[in-house]
Amino acid sequence: MHLFATDSERYPWRVPQSEGGSFGRQRIHHTFRAMSNDLRARKVLVCPSDRRAVAEDYASLLDTNISYFVGVDTKEGKTGMLLSGDFNLEGGRLNQPCPIAGVNGVTMEFSRRNLTNANWGEKPHRRVGNVTIGDASAHLVDARKAQEILRMSDDDANAFNNHILKPR
Repeated sequence: MHLFATDSERYPWRVPQSEGGSFGRQRIHHTFRAMSNDLRARKVLVCPSDRRAVAEDYASLLDTNISYFVGVDTKEGKTGMLLSGDFNLEGGRLNQPCPIAGVNGVTMEFSRRNLTNANWGEKPHRRVGNVTIGDASAHLVDARKAQEILRMSDDDANAFNNHILKPR
């Protein structure tokens, strides 16, 4: 994601489709397809603990070949924002719009009111999950730490955003 942003100056969900991004695309596989030049090994899209099949090529990549969500509010240079993580993060408001990514009714939103609902499902990591944040660091976190990362999102003060796009 950072390689794509270095080349395009924005993450794929903020780049128009006509310029090689995934802005306005309702499915997560389009974001990973947009990064195919920077992300050559498709097997990294499937967690070793997950039983999903690795796509044969990027043309056949679907949501069913991806184990991770993307934080589609994450903006370049906002190092504390949630960038990506295991698909089993739950507890947010479903089917919400995200104007930053140009999607409607498909994201899960973690607002200040429902942050304490954030939790991990049983699979693939038994109530914990892996996340990356905007500084490119990766962390194995429990529900409490995931809630803290969401709470500490360093977006603009009046624009508290935590929308994730998950594989369906």
